[in-house]
Amino acid sequence: MSSPPSSDNPYVRIAQPHEYEEVARVLTRAFAHDPAMNWYGCVKEMVPPLNNTEDLPDNAKNTLRKLHIFQLALVRATILSGGIVTVAVVPKKGEGKSTAPVEEAIAGTTLWLKPGQSMNFSILTIIRSGFWKVFWAWGLAGAKRLAWEFSPAVEKSLKKSFMAHSADRMDSWHLLSTVVDPAYEGMCRLMMRDGFERTSPKPVHLEATTPRSRSIYERYGFEIDEAHQFGRGAVDEHGVSAKGDAATGYPEWVMTKDGHEDSGRVTCHETSSVVFLRRLLPWSLTAHISAIALLFASASSHEVRASRTCTVRATGSDDAHDFLAAAHDAACSTVVVPRGTTLNIASRLNMTGLRDKHLSIEGTVKFSMDLPYWIGNAFFIPFQTQVTFWLLGGINIVLDGGGTIDGQGQAWYNAFATNSSLARPIMLTVFQAENVRVENVHMINSPEWFNLVNEGDNVVYRNINISAINNSGQEAQNTDGWDVYRSNNVVIEDSVINNGDDCVSFKPNATNILVSNLACNGSHGISVGSLGQYAGEFDIVENVTAVNITMSNAQNGARIKAWAGQNVGSGIVKNITFVDFKETNVDNPVIIDQCYMTDADECAEFPSNTIIQDVVFTNITGTSSGAEKAVVASLSCSPDGRCSSVSVNNLSISPPSKYGAASYTCANVVLSGNAATLFGNCSTT
Repeated sequence: MSSPPSSDNPYVRIAQPHEYEEVARVLTRAFAHDPAMNWYGCVKEMVPPLNNTEDLPDNAKNTLRKLHIFQLALVRATILSGGIVTVAVVPKKGEGKSTAPVEEAIAGTTLWLKPGQSMNFSILTIIRSGFWKVFWAWGLAGAKRLAWEFSPAVEKSLKKSFMAHSADRMDSWHLLSTVVDPAYEGMCRLMMRDGFERTSPKPVHLEATTPRSRSIYERYGFEIDEAHQFGRGAVDEHGVSAKGDAATGYPEWVMTKDGHEDSGRVTCHETSSVVFLRRLLPWSLTAHISAIALLFASASSHEVRASRTCTVRATGSDDAHDFLAAAHDAACSTVVVPRGTTLNIASRLNMTGLRDKHLSIEGTVKFSMDLPYWIGNAFFIPFQTQVTFWLLGGINIVLDGGGTIDGQGQAWYNAFATNSSLARPIMLTVFQAENVRVENVHMINSPEWFNLVNEGDNVVYRNINISAINNSGQEAQNTDGWDVYRSNNVVIEDSVINNGDDCVSFKPNATNILVSNLACNGSHGISVGSLGQYAGEFDIVENVTAVNITMSNAQNGARIKAWAGQNVGSGIVKNITFVDFKETNVDNPVIIDQCYMTDADECAEFPSNTIIQDVVFTNITGTSSGAEKAVVASLSCSPDGRCSSVSVNNLSISPPSKYGAASYTCANVVLSGNAATLFGNCSTT
């Protein structure tokens, strides 16, 4: 390998973590005009020459921003999977000094995957690398092009190539990308020589995306296995959107190299082998990630086009009528509650059937404390006999503004203490809605759940601050942050929750959910369920990922609960991932309860009909409260094989010191993962 020089000569070394951003910038500049990247990114106009990026038009800057998201995710995923990122650097000396170099310029970079490694990355790598952001940036069309058009064709070529060479594909190196800044002549040869020293004597495979890069790789001894023409009918030879005769598509070549002989002096300004997304995804997770891609594409594809802004001001009486009138006025594409304004909402809000509407709450929307009115008039929600103040539904809706929605819940908390059958209103229900974004809003003191997503599709919550704290009298009860019911493609992220029940709960028929970067305090956890409660109903919760969660002073951390016993329902819980939970003072940091609300004898006689499978608990750390003494994790499945494929990895949770060492318990389940030994042999009931 190249080693640090004693003079000013350039050399190749392993990239350092603090350099990954710069490596991604180098890759972005090099791939700015690459046809494959243009195709994936659905680029409509070629980025102009990068002489001065500050002078670029906004659409070009946006194209480069999205490309940088992809390249940074690719760099991180390569490292996280055990691959190698090298950089060619040019040492620079300090001004007027002849001492050792104090700075190095990155002139080029190469990404490699080693033999035995593949692009079948784990969900943890996908999340940590930020690859989910690529879906958001490039949308559904880009995801489809990567996963369904490019991937199968290249995979087929690679299989044919390795069979023809009588080689084991997993015994080869994969050259993902190699790029050189055009200002540095000769760097390509230096980087390739370093790469071949690393890879020898194993074969190498790659995909070239331009005729020029193909020619360069041929001079280095790579042979073409198969050529493809991607994007026919959609893009031109540069990968840019086109129609008619111009929509020829662009060529791409699958190439391999058996020997590693040096190939003379070759210069290259930019070459590429483009990773394809299908190999990034575990096959079992493809449907999950693809569905999230659909969500990101839809959520980012619409913008409210403002033709008129309507302002709603306080009247001193019930402001619900004016608020509703503005929301339903087709001429009001944007409805503003100004900063400093408090709307008094004394009657229910039916904002269903909206289209292309922007509700900007900069002030406060406050629901009245007229309990008799709300008890008789709040909208009825059949599921668990709930009611709600506010129904918000339709297509392409944004609710934001930085203001506050106030449920004035203290009166309800006090009343519930003496009447446990009291139906208290949910503050906001997104109902029969598609493409909704709720962000930058404070929500305080909801009487019951704060948010219900009921029959929604493509719903995003971001930067929500939730607080349910009693200021006098009884404590807040049942103030879930979010409940997701009969809904698909939901994202909840970057939010803070202080409440008295579930932080987020996935109710029946919640599918393709991403929960990310939440700080939950005083809650009952991130909860799947409860499920299978009602006889004759089949509940589904599938493809749920909760990642980067801080859980403090809570009853539960990562939780799954399902009913057992007589006269209950059935269902399936499948593909659930809890990753990177940091827990402090939590009663049950990790828990599966498949005999929920059922005593042990009845559960043994009537096991749960809600099947649990493909569950992952990974990187869960912190402390328990001691409520269960030394027990910090309890995976209690119903008898008769109702749980399967449960994996536990990197668990490190401590009880209070007075209870001694942590205890991990399990029943009726076979565990896998590096933390399975903590549980010992699971009991059978």
